[in-house]
Amino acid sequence: MLFSDWDSDWMPVVQTSADGGQTWTVENWLMNYNETGVYYIHVACDGVNAALVAWPQSGKPQTSRWDGASWSTPVVLPTRPNTSWTEDVRPLFLSPDRALVQFASYVYLPVEDDDVEVAVSTDGGRSFPSALRLDDPAPLTSSGSAKPRLVADGNDVWALWLDPRAGADSVVTRHSPDAGTTWDPQYRVDRDTPQGARFNSVYSLTPAAAANGRAFFVTTGQRASSQPDVVLNVYDGADLDGDGAATASDCNDFDPTVLAAPAEVAGVRVTPLSGAAHVSWAPQPQAGSGTAFDLASGALSSLHAGFAGATCLANSIAGTSYDDGRSTPPAGDGTYALVRGRNACGTGTWGVAALDAASPCP
Repeated sequence: MLFSDWDSDWMPVVQTSADGGQTWTVENWLMNYNETGVYYIHVACDGVNAALVAWPQSGKPQTSRWDGASWSTPVVLPTRPNTSWTEDVRPLFLSPDRALVQFASYVYLPVEDDDVEVAVSTDGGRSFPSALRLDDPAPLTSSGSAKPRLVADGNDVWALWLDPRAGADSVVTRHSPDAGTTWDPQYRVDRDTPQGARFNSVYSLTPAAAANGRAFFVTTGQRASSQPDVVLNVYDGADLDGDGAATASDCNDFDPTVLAAPAEVAGVRVTPLSGAAHVSWAPQPQAGSGTAFDLASGALSSLHAGFAGATCLANSIAGTSYDDGRSTPPAGDGTYALVRGRNACGTGTWGVAALDAASPCP
């Protein structure tokens, strides 16, 4: 069975073909002519004999179901109070019994608030009891979300949209492992840094696909120049941030710069320079490139009383060395250096329990 849908004079119109497109039924107008405001109609098939057409009309998302013989009376999907406009209403069948419809919703009063929602049907698209907001309204009430897309592989579902809260539009997604019942946290799939600095977009015919636990989204975005490039965004459930560390072992699989909390820093050395002392230490690649280092120091003569006299010489050092330009200690004395690592997954040890409990560096 083939289905063709379009809008004619702002009306939803469908035709069906039972012979592979050789012949088509007459045009079927799904709404009365005095209902206006239809555009971007989308259709989904259940793989057996049913289909679901979805469109926005009169500010509301609506659907009609083909049962093998006729189209149902349009069903108006639930939306938030004061919704004044919806668009990009997209249906998706996961099975003959389970269908999802995703759409963008715009509320202007009392406060402007644009969002992306999804409605789930457990009766093959005949009814949609409620809709769930997918985008996170924090920290801004109005997230400005737009251009939603749905793609699935079995019960794995991905919802995609554009989020402008970091500045320019970023491509974000949420994954549902259980056919739209629950959803994982929102994740930015374009991975362009810093977020919001360069433009990304999704168009009406932008392709998306999913297989073997991965979702693939083709978008456009500024990368090599100010002109848009074609960008392939991948959501890989086995390695979300694409840093080569499996999700199960990555301390923060939403951040490609961190892999694990830092271990105790090794290889600390102090070598003399002209007018300074060069402090160096071994890197910690196992912790990730986002690991920074803090450097504490004190007088050797104070060690008889422990490390209470240690002070923070430098913190958040991006590299693995630091030049200490302080004045030379008095004759018969010297200074010591202690280094610890720190990243988004945790703080390493100074190698001294007392300093771990009361660190000289913030």
